[in-house]
Amino acid sequence: MSKRTAAAARPLGSLGRTHPGRTLGAAEALRLAPLVEAWWDAGANTAQVRAALTDGLPSPIHSTRALVEDRLRRKRPAPPTSTPATTVEIALREPPEATVYRRYTCVMADTTVKVDPAVRDRLMVLARERGMTMRDLIAELAEATPTQEELRKRYEETKAYCETHFGVTLTDEDHDRAEKVWQDLEAGRPVDSL
Repeated sequence: MSKRTAAAARPLGSLGRTHPGRTLGAAEALRLAPLVEAWWDAGANTAQVRAALTDGLPSPIHSTRALVEDRLRRKRPAPPTSTPATTVEIALREPPEATVYRRYTCVMADTTVKVDPAVRDRLMVLARERGMTMRDLIAELAEATPTQEELRKRYEETKAYCETHFGVTLTDEDHDRAEKVWQDLEAGRPVDSL
């Protein structure tokens, strides 16, 4: 067993100290340690692994080992394409008469987006149902949602197509009437004829 594997087993073996009833035996922790290492390889730190294992736990938990294994496999972040990192040293007083320096290397995300927990949970469900990471889901949603410029371009292309193939020239007034029809339909109001 490598030192890294032993280090990966440590947070798993200590779950019971902070969450009574969530104890893993040494053999179970060592068997699951490679999954923690995979999280580290993907850029996560031990605190993120612990949060994934302890946040929003179901009740009751029938098997701590099964829960931990499932969460380590299912919630593992995708490996980053690049990992910008910064190292900071923090002076702590432990005990009060001594100053202890701790060094932390923080892997920074490309972008962090803060959303309401309900939104986050819904995104997780949607991503899981599609068999993808939340990062990939958000990228897919952003790619599928047209910008105002893209909508304007589509409108101009559609207008040109109608003129070329159907001999119909659409005016701005036609566009405004069509928009009103869509608004009326969405609001459940009766629609005037075009």
